[in-house]
Amino acid sequence: MKPPIVISEHGDVTVFASVEKAAQDLEAIDVRNGEYVAYDSEGKLLNLRVCVSQSNWIRREIIELEDAEELPAHQDELKKILSEFLIQIGCCPTEQTSLSDLIKMFSDKQ
Repeated sequence: MKPPIVISEHGDVTVFASVEKAAQDLEAIDVRNGEYVAYDSEGKLLNLRVCVSQSNWIRREIIELEDAEELPAHQDELKKILSEFLIQIGCCPTEQTSLSDLIKMFSDKQ
């Protein structure tokens, strides 16, 4: 998977610079409830899962991200999600705006 990582949560979009940052910031309960849809920067769909790590008496829930597909097959879906969100926050992407430009526009707004 190629960062940045894009997380969509019912119309809200967050872009994380790294897989590790995304894994740290996502909520385990929301992963379990299927609240997030995750993509890499190329439009590859990602799977999210909660893993439990336990040492001594400390139990931690860790979010893992993994490729759901070998080749990016969700580029158009990701472009639509990013475009709709950017329009809501006052940007004006066009249909011709590339996926990488949409991600850059989003990163510039953060």
